[in-house]
Amino acid sequence: MVMDTYRRVKIMGPGIRELTWRLLAGACEPYDAAWANYGNELIRDDYSRLYLLEWGRVSLEAADETFALEPGKLWLIPGGVPARYRCTEPMRLNWVHFNVFVIPEVDLLAGGIPRAMPADTASVDRFHAMLEAMRANQPMAFATAIAVLGQMVAPFFSGDWDALLPDAGNLQRLRPAVDRIASQFADDCSVHALADCVNLHPVYFSRLFTRTLGVSPAAYVREVRMRRAAIRLTSTALPVKTIGAECGYPDPYHFSRAFKRHTGVSPQAYRLALRRPTPVSAA
Repeated sequence: MVMDTYRRVKIMGPGIRELTWRLLAGACEPYDAAWANYGNELIRDDYSRLYLLEWGRVSLEAADETFALEPGKLWLIPGGVPARYRCTEPMRLNWVHFNVFVIPEVDLLAGGIPRAMPADTASVDRFHAMLEAMRANQPMAFATAIAVLGQMVAPFFSGDWDALLPDAGNLQRLRPAVDRIASQFADDCSVHALADCVNLHPVYFSRLFTRTLGVSPAAYVREVRMRRAAIRLTSTALPVKTIGAECGYPDPYHFSRAFKRHTGVSPQAYRLALRRPTPVSAA
């Protein structure tokens, strides 16, 4: 069974206003060679994945490397990393999709390469407990799921806030522009409009934004729009052209091209596939 929660929890931390965990979906099921479209699809999702195999094997191609996923390790696959997934042996896989945001749409775990940590029987039990809490779909159960997820993800974080987070002073200076993008992403989010929010010259603003967040203002706006479009595509029945217009793309053709360039598939294909693995059918 696949559980969808689409819930968030915000945690205060030094130098930032909030740290937001978004728990999307998870399951523990058997899969066969048909999983991930037989490994023929290049998948680029904007959420991170946590994988734990109970038995079987997976081949993961990402960042010009091939990773062999086997039982005994907990794998973190960062969001935004194009990858091909192949089930090389029938398997039973525990998986969860999630984000950890330091500010809206800036995921602390995005980018980089897949990484692994040792796992044991207790790790499997913790994963099952998290999935069971997600299945309950209640406030207290969700808090439990987030707590367990945090325990499993914690070893993948740096121990130093300064190494993990953008510069706190710069982030505070840019916050009005970031908030504008988060709340008005379909409107005018040009460099000039955003620079006006923080009373900075557009050229200086663009440099400060890129240095602080690691992406240009235009790339950040595009990321927010594509993320919101992906959520609407998989959680509503709205026409694709309507979703595109709501996300800042009044021209349907322009939206379709931008979405395919960002995700690797068209909006309609993304909606139909739901971007989820296919479990083995019961005999």
